[in-house]
Amino acid sequence: MPWEPDSGAIDRETFLRVLQRHKVATSPDPDRPGHTLSTKGDGLDSRVLDEWIERDILRYFARTFRIPMASFFNYARRLAEVPKKANVNEKS
Repeated sequence: MPWEPDSGAIDRETFLRVLQRHKVATSPDPDRPGHTLSTKGDGLDSRVLDEWIERDILRYFARTFRIPMASFFNYARRLAEVPKKANVNEKS
């Protein structure tokens, strides 16, 4: 599951997808190995992203890059609810 309802954390892959959907450029930071550089307009952040992104970090990014907080959770919920498609070429 891409999110943990109890803690409010989402996984790194979902987090990066939401940033990209909101036009935040993400790339490895050339000055700090292991850090991810995120930029949009005047907003800039460089940090190590753990496997799970906690709610306080989500709030920080929501404020810094003007992303509605609900975007992170709505996207994660949609990923969790999408059933996997059956392989059409698979023979029974």
